[in-house]
Amino acid sequence: ELHDHPRLAAARDALEQALDEVRRLGHDLNSDLWEHRSLADAICAEAERIERATRIRVHYQMEGNPPQTDPDTSVVLYRVFQLTLANAIKHSGADRISISLSCAPDDSRPVISIHDNGRGFDQHATTPHAGLVNIHKRCALIGYMATCTSTPSTGCQWIIQPHEHHAA
Repeated sequence: ELHDHPRLAAARDALEQALDEVRRLGHDLNSDLWEHRSLADAICAEAERIERATRIRVHYQMEGNPPQTDPDTSVVLYRVFQLTLANAIKHSGADRISISLSCAPDDSRPVISIHDNGRGFDQHATTPHAGLVNIHKRCALIGYMATCTSTPSTGCQWIIQPHEHHAA
């Protein structure tokens, strides 16, 4: 019968996976959830999920005490983290990603670093696309800045940190 066709079964499976991902994303962005979940826990869980779901080894490290952020800031930082991680998975060809979470010197606000060992890119020859623009705009909303460092064959590193001129 038509509904048993292998291509339909594969499409159904892909649709179910997509729906599960949308549900998970909606859950992650629910600001009420952040009343009981720390940014450190969320980043750690996402790192573990990426390692399970891909062939990429992910190393996560938290330096110092876990940062305490309000739910709105946590949601934005987590979403920026997800965008940079998704770009690394999709575009870099990396087999290793290192993630660190720490606090800025003399500051309780978190700093997130994501570094992959992928192919990298020439920043001067790359036109920023919507994803990159979104990362910078979201950071600016909460007094943060995102800095990307990459050259061909050296991978890519993102540092997401409080803007120097933004009061704590």
